[in-house]
Amino acid sequence: MSIINPMSSPTLAQFSVLMDELLRAGMRRANFQSWEIDILLDIESCQIPGAAKRKALWEYQNAVEAELETGVSVPMRFSDFLKRRETALVERMPARSASPAPVKPRIRTH
Repeated sequence: MSIINPMSSPTLAQFSVLMDELLRAGMRRANFQSWEIDILLDIESCQIPGAAKRKALWEYQNAVEAELETGVSVPMRFSDFLKRRETALVERMPARSASPAPVKPRIRTH
């Protein structure tokens, strides 16, 4: 369960509840804010298999909560988070050279 600062925004608290329901308890309510419905539909449209989805949702929760604590008023979409994460991953990868590394010929001795 996420620890929420009592001085945090209501959106942050509601987002944390939504993610806790998704990741742990399951949905037990029928009323949602419009932004919650948008997020749920966006998550559903991103087809990520089982454990990878759970890990991505946990990372998404942490990223959104950090953003909301800085004053952002609406949580980013899950698909936007995935794009940002992919961009960050690509930027961390070492650059590939245009030509492959030369291959040393094997010298056979008989």
